[in-house]
Amino acid sequence: MSGTFLQVSHYRFSISWTRIFPDGTNALYNADGMEYYKNLTAELKDNNITPVATLYHWDLPQMLEDNGGWLDDSIVDKFNDYADKVFEQLGDNVSSANVILLLIRTTSC
Repeated sequence: MSGTFLQVSHYRFSISWTRIFPDGTNALYNADGMEYYKNLTAELKDNNITPVATLYHWDLPQMLEDNGGWLDDSIVDKFNDYADKVFEQLGDNVSSANVILLLIRTTSC
């Protein structure tokens, strides 16, 4: 099935941070999780569909959330490790990526 048949030129999908680094850090790498995205992007390219990956879409690993989430200064390095691994592994198949960081702080009265 080609992109022409589907009448699409691009396919946007989200990469699950915990599928790559289950605890949110590079201490534990899930190669099988990355293989899923390698297969997905290769299949898309084989069918003339441009993969567009979203690196973060509301799926912060629970351990990182428990340690302060986006308010914890160390999360910058953890996100950088995650993004580096994704681009290292998928860079040949994904020519563009979205990084969605939507932060909403709510308070209750």
